[in-house]
Amino acid sequence: MAPAAPPPQGGPPDRKLTVLLPADVLRQLRTRVAEDDTTMRALVLDALARAGYRVDAAEIRDRRRPESRDGERR
Repeated sequence: MAPAAPPPQGGPPDRKLTVLLPADVLRQLRTRVAEDDTTMRALVLDALARAGYRVDAAEIRDRRRPESRDGERR
């Protein structure tokens, strides 16, 4: 697995994961990403956290756009 961009606060670098999924599942994921205005990464990390995996809440946020001081994405 190749390292990706370092996560916020200088933690260990992210790693790439490639997964083959049924076409219908991928369509559902893409629909949810669009409905929630988030990223696939954030959606998957949130699902993993809800399933009991340790995921830092700061990692789940959408990293496409910076957050403003009130916590809203700009």
